[in-house]
Amino acid sequence: MKIPIIIAFGVEFRNLKYRKELQAYLKKLTKSKSDTHFKYKKGDRDYDIQIVFTRDEFLKALDTPGAIVVYEGHARHGQGPAFDETGGAGDCPSTFFAPKNPWENHVRMGWDAVKLPVKGDILKHCVNPDEYAEKKVSKYSQPSVRYVYRKASTKTTKCSFKGYSKRKLIKCFPSLAKSKNKRGVASLLKRHFWYTKDIEKTKKKDPYTFVKVGAKDLKKSKLKCRLFFMDTCKAVPHYYCSLRHRKRETKSKCIFLLTRKLAYMGLSKAINNFIKLVLEEDVDPFKRSGRKRLITELNAVNAEIFKTHTNIKYASGIIGRYSGREKKKKCPSWN
Repeated sequence: MKIPIIIAFGVEFRNLKYRKELQAYLKKLTKSKSDTHFKYKKGDRDYDIQIVFTRDEFLKALDTPGAIVVYEGHARHGQGPAFDETGGAGDCPSTFFAPKNPWENHVRMGWDAVKLPVKGDILKHCVNPDEYAEKKVSKYSQPSVRYVYRKASTKTTKCSFKGYSKRKLIKCFPSLAKSKNKRGVASLLKRHFWYTKDIEKTKKKDPYTFVKVGAKDLKKSKLKCRLFFMDTCKAVPHYYCSLRHRKRETKSKCIFLLTRKLAYMGLSKAINNFIKLVLEEDVDPFKRSGRKRLITELNAVNAEIFKTHTNIKYASGIIGRYSGREKKKKCPSWN
């Protein structure tokens, strides 16, 4: 039986040490001369393993019949997987190095609108997403966005107001709004914010805005893969509902492995452990018993990591199995 395994590394993660460790392991195991393509046979199973780095390759993987697909990268606050197609991009690559900013090279597969920290994302990664400024919030917006719309005051635009209210950045954070990012773009001049949060370990505030996302790329996919593992931060709150809707529309049989919390993939090395369990220990991810063992072992690293990183309780992000038929999970219509 031929089983394709496609591992897609997103922006920044393609540069991390554990990706190179995975490649070295696969080269040694399969005796391959390639850094990105490996073949391994065990029993009646022929594994064809690829490591890819582009948006198109990831989308193609989702539509590869019978494939195990892994996304290894940032969730981008629910904006969608993002890919650095040339490699080496830092937090904000220059226009010379990257004419197209890889932090904006998303696969759209999420809510209609998501919240985004102005300093922590828009400025940090030099992005310029479209603002979501509708008078009435879409029913398929991120739950936290819908909550803010419901609770927001329409009676005040005071900068000192500590609740939820739509205000202009230029009025309340003039120097921030006028600033240009490292790519020379003033992306904040006309933006609004709805609330602020404290920036960790500082006394400064980060205003939060709402941006447009949607799921146009996922809606084109047939989800022909057999198993999709999103090894990213908070895959369930960001992407579960969209995956569930598309699975039902296409009558896909793909099973999802998704994280519920913030994940520290460089510490958990979940993908490295996943591959070793499947290839060397014959753990069958297509069987319920196999998925149960995978989930148990991938989450078991949390206790060990917590001993040395006491501020990180769940390095794995708490990986779980989702069929898309969970009765307790309610998803609004996305049409």
